[in-house]
Amino acid sequence: MKNQHPTIIFDGVCNLCSTFIGWLVLRDKNRELRFATFQSQFAREALKNQPSEVLPSGTVILVEGQLLHTRSDAVLKILGHIGVPKVILQLGLAVPRPLRDALYNFVAKNRYRFFGTRKHCFMPTSEIRERFLD
Repeated sequence: MKNQHPTIIFDGVCNLCSTFIGWLVLRDKNRELRFATFQSQFAREALKNQPSEVLPSGTVILVEGQLLHTRSDAVLKILGHIGVPKVILQLGLAVPRPLRDALYNFVAKNRYRFFGTRKHCFMPTSEIRERFLD
C-alpha cells in the first residue's frame, strides 16, 4: 500500500462524493491527488487498524503518509492541495472545529437523501484512471 501522494478516500456510490471528486480532478492541475473508494483494497489496507470512532460513517478521509484527516479538516486540507487561496482556508479554520464538523456531519448524514446514490461505484475515465487506487 505504498503511496507517495495525498489520497482521498470517498464513498464511491454517493453522488455528492463522486461529484466532489470529479470537481477535484479538474482543479488538481499538478495531478498530485490520488483517489480511492471506501470499497477499494487501498481503503481497506489504509484503514484496517483505525478504531471505528476515528472513522465515522460518511466521512471523506485524506491520507497523507501515516496521517489521516477526516471531516471538515480533510476538506480544508484537500482544498489546500488544489490551490484554494490561503485566506479562504484561514477563514474556514477560524470557525471552531466542532461547528465545522457539525455542519459536515449534517450533510454527511443526509447525503443520500439530498443527493442520491449510484448503482455502481464511481468509475473514472481512461484519462484519469491512473490516479485512482484499487
